[in-house]
Amino acid sequence: MKLLNRDQVKALVIESLKQVAGVPADVEDATFDQMVEFQRKVFIEALKKHINEEPVIDGDGNAFYDIDLNLNSFDNWATVGDCIDSITENLRITFRN
Repeated sequence: MKLLNRDQVKALVIESLKQVAGVPADVEDATFDQMVEFQRKVFIEALKKHINEEPVIDGDGNAFYDIDLNLNSFDNWATVGDCIDSITENLRITFRN
């Protein structure tokens, strides 16, 4: 089973951003500074949903992608690019019981 690559994660981040804000042309250099707490919550929930729903590459249907994301995650992301890199590096595959 393979983890998602950076481009795949970036697509999920952009899709999640669209639920709370416009997506700038240079999305990776954009910051989250203008997002209020409600928008951040919606973004995080959308991102987790998109990640969990993404089919596991070469999986048998008994696994899903997972990552620990919460409002504190924004403390580690100066830019959207940092968010993409962090998710790419920390993504894991979880198996259903």
